[in-house]
Amino acid sequence: MRHLIDDERSLRLWIVGAICLSGALFLLALRGLIPDLLSIVVANTGMVAGFVFIYLGNRSHSDLKPAGSWQWGLVVATAVLFLYFTYVQPNLSARIIVFAVVMSIARMASAVVLLRSRNAHDRIVRWVLAAAFAFTACFSMFRAVLTAVMDPIAQNFLQLTHPIHTWTFAVELGMNLMLAFCLPVLLLGKTHNRLAQSEQRYHSLYASMTEGLALHELVRDASGRPAGGLCLHRRQPGLRIHSRAAQG
Repeated sequence: MRHLIDDERSLRLWIVGAICLSGALFLLALRGLIPDLLSIVVANTGMVAGFVFIYLGNRSHSDLKPAGSWQWGLVVATAVLFLYFTYVQPNLSARIIVFAVVMSIARMASAVVLLRSRNAHDRIVRWVLAAAFAFTACFSMFRAVLTAVMDPIAQNFLQLTHPIHTWTFAVELGMNLMLAFCLPVLLLGKTHNRLAQSEQRYHSLYASMTEGLALHELVRDASGRPAGGLCLHRRQPGLRIHSRAAQG
């Protein structure tokens, strides 16, 4: 089973996504202690990149063809716009809108991919995770629209008091918990399915063999020297061949 897990490309993509998200959250926690380039630009771009890798992992898990390069355009656009609205024309509202829209696109893409998968063995888990992606995508878009029509806000993110920003933390926490639960379940389910298919192919090959096959166990005496053999299993074709050879 280990080699099946090691060969699973979706696992590697999900791990890279988790690393990007963890690093981004760490940089966000250091806001005010490190340069804005790291705590704002790199951190938010890293979060977008993390969900892009998760999206690519979802595509790989669903056995879909590789996507184009549009998702990397989201990452580059996030970095460029955050640089502009941080240094050229500082605007926290604009940064919130950019981040919310980009995350909404990335998450809705993951929801669509999970729903398009034809794997029946993990359908319920996929649908639950797709619903979580779709909900957070709609919430992010709602946050973007609400921020756009609100009065201009202060430039310090930590001073935001509107409930939508407080709810955002709860939604993000719920999404991360859902990923932590569902992604391993999807991986184990697919690995178990591949293992069952491999075992079925082995049994089909074994059952269709025309050659005789017998499994023996070596029996040793008290001193450890070979003293005989014990037949553990012998296929019926092998028994017939052996019988005809003995009769001849």
